[in-house]
Amino acid sequence: MRHVVVSIPLLLLTILSTAPADGAELPKGRWHEVRTPNFTVVGDAPEETLVSVAQDLERLRSALSQISRLRLEAADPTLIYVFKNSRRLRPYLARTPSGEIQAVDGAFFRNPHGNFILVNGERPELARRLIYHEYVHFFVSYNFPPVPLWFEEGLAELYSTFEVRGGHALLGKVIPEHLTWLRGNGWIPLRELVTVHRESSIYNENFRKGAFYAQSWLLVHYLFHGHGDGSSVLRKLLNGLQRTTRDRAFQAALGATFPKIEELLRRYAQRKVHLSQKLPIEEIAPAAVRLRRLSKPEIHILVGDLLAVQPGRQGEAEALFRAALDRAPNNPAAWRGLGLTAETAEDFPNAVAHYDRSLALDPEHSITRALSLRARLRSGEDPRLVRAGLRRLVGQAPDLPLAWQLLASTYVDPSISDRDASQAVPIFERAHELSPENLVLAQSLWQLYARLNRGIAARRLEARYFRPRGIDPRAQRPRAESTP
Repeated sequence: MRHVVVSIPLLLLTILSTAPADGAELPKGRWHEVRTPNFTVVGDAPEETLVSVAQDLERLRSALSQISRLRLEAADPTLIYVFKNSRRLRPYLARTPSGEIQAVDGAFFRNPHGNFILVNGERPELARRLIYHEYVHFFVSYNFPPVPLWFEEGLAELYSTFEVRGGHALLGKVIPEHLTWLRGNGWIPLRELVTVHRESSIYNENFRKGAFYAQSWLLVHYLFHGHGDGSSVLRKLLNGLQRTTRDRAFQAALGATFPKIEELLRRYAQRKVHLSQKLPIEEIAPAAVRLRRLSKPEIHILVGDLLAVQPGRQGEAEALFRAALDRAPNNPAAWRGLGLTAETAEDFPNAVAHYDRSLALDPEHSITRALSLRARLRSGEDPRLVRAGLRRLVGQAPDLPLAWQLLASTYVDPSISDRDASQAVPIFERAHELSPENLVLAQSLWQLYARLNRGIAARRLEARYFRPRGIDPRAQRPRAESTP
């Protein structure tokens, strides 16, 4: 039976559209940049705070390198913004649909330039926890096939308490507020907890989300530190979840049913001592920490990049990029930012013109080239004509997720021949490998397999990717749920 690739048009919308952007006054104060071998930290927080954040991340990376042979570099760059206080952070936080600013001490944004973490540097301990939590999300996303949400959030919480004492790292310290919550509130049944995904009501309701985080942290902590050889148990469990039902996977890995495991977890939550892991770490040399003050154009571009990905803030972002160009008219990053704001406003001729101006100043910038090709696709140019440029780009930048996503999008027409569909499969596979968080991309790949009667590949993808998430790849997903 032939199958129609029904969700590929959704993929095109997902890849070709950018979250609309909204506005902020020009940033005040002195901004600095700290670069270490693996991280870049910027912001108006005190210099010592910026340096401390960068060094702490290097320490966490050092610890992770000892307990895992997995990759520690993401395909997309990550930039950490540390603000002096909540008042300085507030203008750059996301807004609710009614325009209300969310009162949080940190946030995560993503745009085609990479991943952005924002934190309030006034509360260093909370800032560290947020940064560590988000970094572990990145680590999981580019090293593992999709894992259950309870594991990803529980692991991020487990490592959020990372601490260095006397040349050693402590991993898995207790989170007192989680224990307090668990000891004083009703629990989500474990059988329900392990089925939660990002669209679940539990994950999107404030009170129950707190329960989900606390119980997920406790379950992961128990698997690592409270159940013998935690790493082997956890490996067995995650592998089992790809091959069989949740009940059987937990039974095989822990030797107990869900009710028994929940009983063990409740006892574990009542313990006075919870073990953590201690590892030696290597401190980076002081010479490897490079601190410099940022110029006004650089600050304007950094803040413009933040606003350009927020709904309704293109006007503010554009004002910042133009302020940068007033002082530095040949800055390619500012022209790229103008291209992004024009593209978001669906002014594709100006978007292409701005991107091309940026490329004239920096011809080797692969992300800008990908954005220029994306704007051409969105303007209605024949995908087959743009495809040649994208093939050249993935040859020059083989690890750039956006380039592979765009190349896959040139095969989105459901009426394409089986020959073209076969040619598209390795492109979708590479795009999926680089962007495992993109659910629509994974669903489109599964449907390509089904269309071409590649049953083994389809079943393997279903077991590895969809089953652990509790998702049926045959189901049509609303566009709102398809954002990568």
